[in-house]
Amino acid sequence: MVSGEEFKNDYVTGASNASTKLVDRYIRKTGKLDAAKSDAAQKNFEAAMKDPAVLKRRQTRLAKLSEEDLNRAMLEKGGSAYAAGVQTAGDKWATNVTPYLQKQEEIKRSLPARSRDPVQNVTQRVVPFAKGLNDLKKQRG
Repeated sequence: MVSGEEFKNDYVTGASNASTKLVDRYIRKTGKLDAAKSDAAQKNFEAAMKDPAVLKRRQTRLAKLSEEDLNRAMLEKGGSAYAAGVQTAGDKWATNVTPYLQKQEEIKRSLPARSRDPVQNVTQRVVPFAKGLNDLKKQRG
């Protein structure tokens, strides 16, 4: 019989060695986004989130964790995973934030001069930012 330690070592070694193959196969597969956005996928997700067995399994697995487990995982993986994600998402983030930065500049140029009345300043100089950025968000979807 294989021991738990042997099984763990085989799993870790195999999974680590298979990471390149996993990435390659993922990239070669097409239609992933269409499948994820489909009505069927949405329906399946909603059903899973309402399934008592799924919800109970989540609670059971969370009950097996401790704060120390969460902190250890964050210490071991969190920083590097976050940094790698930021590196990967930087261009997308910049593309998404640019229209908002442009909108802020547009609003800023259109603002009246400050007055001595704080309520008037909020109405004339703060509200346009909130409204303009919110309108842009709605427009962009």
